[in-house]
Amino acid sequence: ESAPIRQSKKQKRQLSPVKRLLVDDLKRPARDADAIEKILKAGDEISDLMAGGGVVSGTMILLSDIDVRQEETDCAAGEDSARQLYPFMSGRRVDATSEDDPVWSHAMDFRLACSKILQRIGPLWRAALFLALSEELCTIQTQEDGLEYAIEGDVVNESQEERRRGIIEKYDIFASSMVRLGLIGCWDVKPLLDGGAIKKSVLPRIPKGPAFRDVMEEQTDWMATHPGADADALVLHLKRTFPDFVAQDEAIAK
Repeated sequence: ESAPIRQSKKQKRQLSPVKRLLVDDLKRPARDADAIEKILKAGDEISDLMAGGGVVSGTMILLSDIDVRQEETDCAAGEDSARQLYPFMSGRRVDATSEDDPVWSHAMDFRLACSKILQRIGPLWRAALFLALSEELCTIQTQEDGLEYAIEGDVVNESQEERRRGIIEKYDIFASSMVRLGLIGCWDVKPLLDGGAIKKSVLPRIPKGPAFRDVMEEQTDWMATHPGADADALVLHLKRTFPDFVAQDEAIAK
């Protein structure tokens, strides 16, 4: 077995209470503590997204029959298979680079918000979803415990059960909408353009440091809101978004 990694005093001071409990007190591997912290954070983010109208957005996506279909594409020998996305709405194929339907635009904003959570949590997203669901279900009993008395207990119990079913249905809609948006597995999606290609032929005047990070984040966000779009459309978007970094002899029409 490999020797445990020793932590400096500074690292120990920076440990969160959860990680300190798991690593120092319960002697769990640091990777387990990191996973649990990710789940806790993502659970809070999902709860915030739900409170901000996530179930309304999810319902709209399902009712509008928005469906981002995924298909595996053939790759050269030795390379991993790639995902190709095909977006649809109300049974028709959508061009994500030109579609201006407000319903589609809202769905893509929701897709972006969900993708940011999923890209951080990865395959642990189900645990985070169930954590958020469990926390909201617990609020029912907490609220009932705050009552000084209850009239007709059967009615109260029935009301509690209806609220439980309603909360579970909300999270079922939320999860179903993420599946319909083609988000499961988005944490493994590779960027259309790697950093070298962007520096060499897309934005040759980009400086090192935060500006480069901003460009890469813009690419990730654009891919989330333009499922199925190709690299050519992304190149045009980046050049329009960061005109100061394009080649001096190149003019980009806005």
